[in-house]
Formats: sequence, C-alpha cells, structure tokens
Amino acid sequence: MVRAFIGIGLEPLAPAIEDVITRLQGVGADAKFVEPRNLHVNLKFLGDIPDERTGSLTDVLSEVAGRNAPFTLHVRSTGVFPNPRRVRVVWLGLEPSPALSALHDDIEQATEGLGFRRDTRGYRSHITLARVRSGRNRAELVEAIEKLNAVDVGELPVKGFSLVQSTLTPQGPIYSPLSTHQLDGRED
Repeated sequence: MVRAFIGIGLEPLAPAIEDVITRLQGVGADAKFVEPRNLHVNLKFLGDIPDERTGSLTDVLSEVAGRNAPFTLHVRSTGVFPNPRRVRVVWLGLEPSPALSALHDDIEQATEGLGFRRDTRGYRSHITLARVRSGRNRAELVEAIEKLNAVDVGELPVKGFSLVQSTLTPQGPIYSPLSTHQLDGRED
C-alpha cells in the first residue's frame, strides 16, 4: 500500500513562505509547522492505495496534464480553518484561479473513474502552514495571522503537478514523487 496525494510543489516561493512561517512560529503557539520541503498545493488526497493501482493512476494523470495548460497562481493572505475561535489549521491563501479550479475538477473526474471517491466538500485551495495542537498562545497566533492577512508571497508559475507518496514517520511525513506530469494543454 502507498499513502498518496496529488499536489503542486512550491519550490520557487519557498524562501518567502519560510519567512511567513518564521514570523508565525515566533508567537509560541502549540502548532506543528509544515517542513518547508513539504509545502504544496493539494489537488487531491488519495489515502492508502494498492501499489498496483499507481500505474493506472499515473496514466490518467498524464491524460489530465495533456488537457490543461500551464498557469500562474498568486499566493497571498493568511487564514485559519475552521475559524479564529477554534483554530486547527493555519494556511496561506491563493487568489481565485479558474485554471486551478479546472485542473482540480479534471483530476476529480479522472480519479473518480478509477474508483476514488469525489470530494463533496468543495475545493478550497490553500497552502497548509501549520496544524494547531492546543489553545496555548492562540490569541497571539490569531493576531499574528491577522497582521499577515495582506501578505503578498508572490506568483507561482504552475507547469505541472505530481503524484506523491507520503510516508508517515515519528519525525513527520516524508514526501517522495511517484510521477510528475507536465501541463501541456493549450491556453484558450
């Protein structure tokens, strides 16, 4: 079995995102921050899948990549899930992107054809920065997030996405790309 997800890497914006993380870590909240090398835009969490299914998954993801053109995402703003009174996840936001939504929808449809359950909650594109473990210094964390609400991290050229294996360890997850798919569809 392989625990996997489909995501977009953030390497070009890593230094700017690390700066945001450092500023949030400074408030001393009880939060587990994502390792910079693991930052990504999640397109679909697949969970545990049998090894033999990765080949057919790779094939349909290549087809999806061929139908979608490269695009640019603008990373800006900070926020929390579910709300400031009960912070569980701290995130960086993305400006609305029709191209990202189309890519996500295409992946949902293609993977549903392979038996993966469609996400019915609605896609909320974001970059997870931290998971909050307790209420320690929550007010300070929320205040820091609000101060960073207008942060402009920059533009991310999206030229592809990856099928990624997530191996859970006591030190945190280790991500390894299983396949990478270059977007080569035409822009309208």
